[in-house]
Amino acid sequence: MNSLPFSLLYSMCLALCLGVVESLKMVPVSAVVLKAIPIADVVAIPPRPQGVRPSAGQGEQVSELDCRSRTGSLRDICFSELARSRAVTDLDGAILACSEVNDGSRGMECVAAVAETHAPTDRQAALAVCPTISSKKWSDQCVFGIGLALAKVDPPWAYKQCAAAGMWRDFCRHDVNGEIALFDLELALEHCASVTDGELATKSCWHGIGKYLGRVDTGRAQDACDRVPVGVNRDNCVHGLGWAGAERKGMQFTDVCSGLQFGADPCRLGVAYQQIRVNPEGAARVCGQVVDQGLRLDCEQNVRGSKG
Repeated sequence: MNSLPFSLLYSMCLALCLGVVESLKMVPVSAVVLKAIPIADVVAIPPRPQGVRPSAGQGEQVSELDCRSRTGSLRDICFSELARSRAVTDLDGAILACSEVNDGSRGMECVAAVAETHAPTDRQAALAVCPTISSKKWSDQCVFGIGLALAKVDPPWAYKQCAAAGMWRDFCRHDVNGEIALFDLELALEHCASVTDGELATKSCWHGIGKYLGRVDTGRAQDACDRVPVGVNRDNCVHGLGWAGAERKGMQFTDVCSGLQFGADPCRLGVAYQQIRVNPEGAARVCGQVVDQGLRLDCEQNVRGSKG
């Protein structure tokens, strides 16, 4: 029997592990929408539609003959990898490879990933693929992915695509504008200030700035959040900073939160909510550090809910 390409083994393990983790530790959407502190109504993280797997890469150079020699999920994964390897230069050939995927959901995911990969080559051709996907989840994901793929190439155009991302709209703005903030903070701040189509959309936009900058430079994230109007919008930015800090340093990031002149509690909440998925006991201890009583109770309830 031929040995399996590394990307196929990686994709299989990734899908299995993510399925187990998500089933055990998925935080309900309601658990990431928090109540008020006196100057802020909501600190929110946009709800991410379930079922989306991160890409295993741009695709290994596997052959069609090799894929046809596989069976079951191995065959589907192989054709998905073949599609990604074709996607940059051969959109039609990549979609044809996706059509060989037998699992319906994985096949639609394959087409969405192909469109995203092809977007830097021909954005209009990539966008034209999205309406051909019958599932709304994957059709919307297709638009979101194209926006994210062009965030560093054409930021204004990429951000505008989020308006058509359907169920992904708020998460699209969160991620696309977060990417933009890394190299054009002025434009990112302008985008968030112009959002008028919903409370969650506004809050998730500010959250993305704090989270993306916080992943690479805590000081830059703090400076950016200081420029956000005081109140719920700044709280969301600082919440994103706390989340990003916890990704890098775990619970130790609460020391940074405690040193903030404004937003220490939203920062602690960001740490707690990130840690719920990986360290619920530690998240509960972070909740105990939250000064505002209402927020502390909400934090503790959400941690308890994640355990149940």
